[in-house]
Order: sequence, then C-alpha cells, then structure tokens
Amino acid sequence: MIYAVRSGTIDGSCRREVMEVVRNITKYIKKNYPDVQLELVTSISGRDGRIEWVAKFDSMAAFEAFEKKLAADKEYGEVYGKMVAAEEKRGKPFWVDGFTPYWNIKEV
Repeated sequence: MIYAVRSGTIDGSCRREVMEVVRNITKYIKKNYPDVQLELVTSISGRDGRIEWVAKFDSMAAFEAFEKKLAADKEYGEVYGKMVAAEEKRGKPFWVDGFTPYWNIKEV
C-alpha cells in the first residue's frame, strides 16, 4: 500500500480563497479519477492553515499511472491553473512555507 502526500500552509489572509480552489481541485480528482482514494486534510491542532492531500494507492505503479494521467489531463490543468492565476493576481504566494511541488511517498 502506498500513500502519497502533498502539503502546504496557507497564508491566513487568503485562507477562504485558497480553500475554495483546493476543494475544487479535490472534487475534480475524486469525480474524474474514482479509483484514487484522495482526501483533503486540514489541521485542527498544530500549525494553523496547514493542509494536505493524502492519496492511497495499491502500488507504486498505480500511483505512477495516476501521475501520468493527471499530467496529460488538460481539464485538470485548467482547474489547477485557477489556483496559480489567483496567486499571481494576488501578487504574493498563498503559501507561508511554500507548497510541496511533489508527492511525498510513504509505504505501509
């Protein structure tokens, strides 16, 4: 079993805006990739504004296949691009400590 995690800490001044976009990305993946078990996790203790996407895969091969499909998915690119465009319009990063540009892979 493989878990893939992407994480970041949202700047408090734009939390609502970012969470709306992040939820839309999550909904898109859940709708269009039903074989991927994906959850958006938010902190209720610890660092305020911390979010993580946690995805579960049967194997590393399944994760790699998902990544390949996602990279080629133009509609996903548009959905994800809304977050990038909103951040550019804002003129400063949404993320306090940056957003992990890669998946952190864990094995169970």
